[in-house]
Amino acid sequence: MELGGIHAASRSGSRSGQRRSRTDVGIGCYCYFFAQPVLNRRATSRLKRCSLAPCSACTVHSNSQEELLPTGLLGVSLTEQLVILARSDQSFFNAQQAAYANAITLQTLRGPVTISSGWVSVDASAHEQTFRFITTHLSSIGPQLLGVQPQQMQELLAGPVATTLPVVIAGDFNTPPASPAPSAYADALSAGFTDEWVAANGAKPGFTAFQVLPTINNTVSNLSVRIDYILGRGRISPKDVDLVGETPSARTPSGLWPSDHAGLVATLKIRGDSDRDDD
Repeated sequence: MELGGIHAASRSGSRSGQRRSRTDVGIGCYCYFFAQPVLNRRATSRLKRCSLAPCSACTVHSNSQEELLPTGLLGVSLTEQLVILARSDQSFFNAQQAAYANAITLQTLRGPVTISSGWVSVDASAHEQTFRFITTHLSSIGPQLLGVQPQQMQELLAGPVATTLPVVIAGDFNTPPASPAPSAYADALSAGFTDEWVAANGAKPGFTAFQVLPTINNTVSNLSVRIDYILGRGRISPKDVDLVGETPSARTPSGLWPSDHAGLVATLKIRGDSDRDDD
């Protein structure tokens, strides 16, 4: 089973209205799953091959907060989307998505505004083994990563994670591994999940965030914290887990990093009843 993800890719743009300009700020979490043999062991080659393969959206979760700053000459809105993509020749079923009940409340010029996130999941089969694949973005604000990540993780554990199937979660938890309790990361491990980066790479840091915002054109990489994860539970083990987009060679000709985050690519094994390993 080949998994790739690019998490918390930010984008911005502006458009003009009759009286004022408006800026749309978006947060995206895009995950791919492929139950195919690995043809090239290099993570960057795998990700390129994945992204070029014919894909379809299994399920999409959208959360839009319109007009955070509605007055004056500037209007600001926030849109978040979570997407799972699968190769068009890959079977999946039971696509689900939901918003979290726990959310962040910001005080704005128009009064309190709620900013939330959600999760999306699908069930898929690889070599006669069925598993559940989930992606999520846990909400936080600012460099201190203040938010409702632990509460949202509890919702996730009580929701799509509550299955007898093997489960893979790929997402931006906005939670470093050493975060004090309550910790979304620690709660996931306590629920039986394995951090596949640690299982495959041991003590390697695996930093995934953050390049310098809002420009992401810093010359030297600023990645210094690990908050993006691929977790597995129930007959799941890693063959390899790699970072992509974390080296200067990944920058565009104009000097932009692919995102303020690095991406994760994992090749995981699902152990069947006969103890043979399935990719």
